[in-house]
Amino acid sequence: MIVSDSDSELANVAITAPIPVVEQRHWWNWLAANPLGYLSAESGIARIAFDLPEPDYLPFGPGWMRHWLAVFFPIMTIVSLITFRWAKIE
Repeated sequence: MIVSDSDSELANVAITAPIPVVEQRHWWNWLAANPLGYLSAESGIARIAFDLPEPDYLPFGPGWMRHWLAVFFPIMTIVSLITFRWAKIE
């Protein structure tokens, strides 16, 4: 719950999913909705950002290498090379 200096409630957001941002509804939210919901326009708050810990996908190596991209890009490169070879692309 976020309260103002006068102890009035500005926003009440129940954290039910690991979503780092809650903001007011935009036109593009019909494509992908925010599981936590949206802030009302009357609250005066445009955006709330939470500092959530990043999950580690690799149990070894430096911190920058434990991210999901360090797993995704090598696998994607291997799949691309196999597809390149299989489809006989020249």
